[in-house]
Amino acid sequence: MTDDDMWSEDSIDSLISERYYSDFTDRMKKIAEGMTPQKNESAFRRFSPFKLNLENV
Repeated sequence: MTDDDMWSEDSIDSLISERYYSDFTDRMKKIAEGMTPQKNESAFRRFSPFKLNLENV
């Protein structure tokens, strides 16, 4: 393996990805913890699983 092979664009991208992966996931977890889930009430009323008739399927 030569230096050119070792420092190709793919190798550099892979190393950068490995280096910052945990920082990225930690940041995404912090963002997700700060959000509150919002339910779409009209969708819940429209697709009520307890009103489905599965006998005729």
